[in-house]
Amino acid sequence: MSVNMTAAASPSAAARPAGRPLAETRGRRQPQGRYQQSQRGRGMPERSYDRADIALDQLETGLRLWESGGDDLSVITLAGAAEEILGKCLKAEGRSNSLDDMKTAYAKLSMHLFGEQPGPRELAERANRARNLLKHYALGSSPTVTLDAHQEAGDMLNRAIDNYWDLNTSLTPGMRRFLEARHHPGGSDC
Repeated sequence: MSVNMTAAASPSAAARPAGRPLAETRGRRQPQGRYQQSQRGRGMPERSYDRADIALDQLETGLRLWESGGDDLSVITLAGAAEEILGKCLKAEGRSNSLDDMKTAYAKLSMHLFGEQPGPRELAERANRARNLLKHYALGSSPTVTLDAHQEAGDMLNRAIDNYWDLNTSLTPGMRRFLEARHHPGGSDC
């Protein structure tokens, strides 16, 4: 990913509180129809939410947890959900996402080094392993998981931010802080 660290943060992303219904957002991804609200039973009314806004909320929550030294497992789950939604938004526009780019680079490198193409799912399974371990529990499988949660959380945040950047060509302040800290610790340009 080649992110311009001086790009302005999305004003709609920074100004919109998390969890706002679609009708109250001002982001670039408004639905074509009217804001929909229905009453189900005696509970709260249902509201429609834009998927890209949901992903941004998940990503920003994951970044706040990361920055505060919070639960890496929750960061993986939140960033993984955001990465997947934003990646599908890119696919809907006919564009590649961070996972596609990783698979392409891996296939080229594998062909260069070993003269063979990897299986089409090989890299995707590895790249999504931590997220899937935390999301799914098959009966009969081990009740424990083993992984480097901090590394996996950082990697998943990177992928989600890559997809966000590719969709919006902007970064929120939280994304900028994460990228600067992760890729230039101590302010070094090396």
